Amino acid sequence: MDVKTFQDYLFFQFFQMVADLDLPVQIHTGIGQERRTNAATLQSAIRYFPDTRFVLLRYSYSWIQDISMLVTNYPNVCQSPELAAVDLQPICHSHVARVDRARQV
Repeated sequence: MDVKTFQDYLFFQFFQMVADLDLPVQIHTGIGQERRTNAATLQSAIRYFPDTRFVLLRYSYSWIQDISMLVTNYPNVCQSPELAAVDLQPICHSHVARVDRARQV
């Protein structure tokens, strides 16, 4: 078994376990490494585990639009409150408008 397969297995078990216990999962996104830290990389796991509550930390900075998309489209995702003073409303409204236009096509 390769490392990636083993890691995927562990995450699968973990996400299922926290869903069964009704506990949220906090994942630090953004800030730090330049690759693989944006929240959009979690989309397949978020979709696969709809009963798992994901709390995404740091607003996935500098990929703020990614976290906005996830929060808008998945009820099991929320952003962390530590940067609540940051006004993301214009970004969220802009994203929602784009999603609405895309759905109409």
